Amino acid sequence: MSDEATTPEAILQRIRSLPGPKILTLVTEASEFTIDIDAEGVCGYGPGHESLFRAKLARALQEGGGLMIRQFLPMKVQRRMPNGKLLWIPEKKLYGLFLGQGALRPFSAAEVRHASCTDAATGAALAPEPGLTYASWEEEA
Repeated sequence: MSDEATTPEAILQRIRSLPGPKILTLVTEASEFTIDIDAEGVCGYGPGHESLFRAKLARALQEGGGLMIRQFLPMKVQRRMPNGKLLWIPEKKLYGLFLGQGALRPFSAAEVRHASCTDAATGAALAPEPGLTYASWEEEA
C-alpha cells in the first residue's frame, strides 16, 4: 500500500467507510487495545478515545502489531445459545492487518480464519464463530 494509505488517519478513514458498527482490536507485543466505532463513525465513548487509538496505531505501524476489524452487518440470524435460549445475532465480517516498519499488509481470508480459530496462548484449534465471515481487507478496496 502507498505511504498515504498507511497513516493512522487513512486507516481509520477506510475503516469508517465500512458500513455499520465496528470493533477494532489492536495487538502489539506490549499490549492489547480494543475500541468501538459506531455506525456514524464515532470512535470510542469519550473525549480522547480516538486520539489515544491513533497514537497506539501510529506506534504499531512503526514497531509492529496486528489490527483485527470486526464489522457488524445489518443481517441478523437466530442462534441457540449454550443455555438453550434463542437470540437474534448480527452477522459479522472479520478483517486483519499486519502492521510494522511503517507499512501494513492485509491478512488473506484464510489468515484471518487461522488467527481467529487458534488459541494465542496454547496454539490449540478453536471452533469457528457462527455468523462470522473471514474476509480479506484487499477485497473491500
